[in-house]
Amino acid sequence: MCFISFEYIGSEVDEKGYLIESFALVPLGWLFMSSAVCFYLWGFKKKK
Repeated sequence: MCFISFEYIGSEVDEKGYLIESFALVPLGWLFMSSAVCFYLWGFKKKK
């Protein structure tokens, strides 16, 4: 959802030349994705 939200919100440059974007969603997306993979692997290992 973080990656989809980042693409949906988009980015723009204001009149002073500053880039305005919700960049915090990208690292949060990678954090959630990597934690999901870790929990999946942990559960798979625990099941064996």
